Amino acid sequence: MNQLRRRRLDLDISQAELSKRTGIIYSAISRIECGVIRGTPEQRRKLARALRVKISDLFPDETADEPRAAGK
Repeated sequence: MNQLRRRRLDLDISQAELSKRTGIIYSAISRIECGVIRGTPEQRRKLARALRVKISDLFPDETADEPRAAGK
């Protein structure tokens, strides 16, 4: 099970509810959870924001999307 699905289920949120919170169609959320698509950087940001985690918590290989600390 990937981190996106795990976090969504931990919060007891359906794909339909996550779709409402993010504006991402639920079929895209399903495909991202199943690994069929990666989702756009904007979709990954919306998902992380809606689930109250860092992007890298949901997509461990996506550290490039994390905000950088000043001076780094």
